[in-house]
Amino acid sequence: MVPTTLIGRLAVSSTVKGQGFDEVLLMDALWRIWCHGKELGSAGAVVDAADADAIGFYKKYGFLELSGVFPKRLFLPMSTIEQMLS
Repeated sequence: MVPTTLIGRLAVSSTVKGQGFDEVLLMDALWRIWCHGKELGSAGAVVDAADADAIGFYKKYGFLELSGVFPKRLFLPMSTIEQMLS
């Protein structure tokens, strides 16, 4: 097992979809994961996507699909998070 940080439900209201708030929320979450990653010993971020649209959203930012027990689970390595934030 590799320790990771799970991002809980990350969503915006349908009334503000397409206005960039989803990206702001994701970048804030990734920044917090990166800042505390060494303290927590986290190798990256994990998210459970709600549907195909959410999977597409996360893949756009470099998340990788994990196969197995959790078909909608995606992973973003800490090294990718660092690159995104620098």
